[in-house]
Amino acid sequence: MAMQKKEKRDVLDDLFSGRHENELSEIQQLNELIFQDLPQIVEEEKKREKKAAKERRTKSRTRKKSTHYLTPENFAQLSSARAKIRQKVPNGMKHKISKSQIVNEAIELVLQDLDAKGDKSILLEKLNKFIKNN
Repeated sequence: MAMQKKEKRDVLDDLFSGRHENELSEIQQLNELIFQDLPQIVEEEKKREKKAAKERRTKSRTRKKSTHYLTPENFAQLSSARAKIRQKVPNGMKHKISKSQIVNEAIELVLQDLDAKGDKSILLEKLNKFIKNN
């Protein structure tokens, strides 16, 4: 078997001599095809980021800061509840469980009960009991 001798190719010489201009134009066409939508993609990404930033600002404006005092027992139970709830939530969602969110949901439930049951609501029963004992 005779071995074939490999032809050595000087790529730079080919580029500078223009022997492969057709290949270069094909590469340029390929680059243009690949990147033809890049400006549009960049613009869409900017719009998405602006919208997300606006939503973050709007969300923070829709909540009101409020300070209330809790008994040490309720404070400890709130921390415990947060830990228990976080164990039951999927890993990617654990960061969304905060004491504020728990308190907000609890208040919403109590207020719905008050609207639905009026004088027979859990809140009014607890408050009446508190008033009688103090």
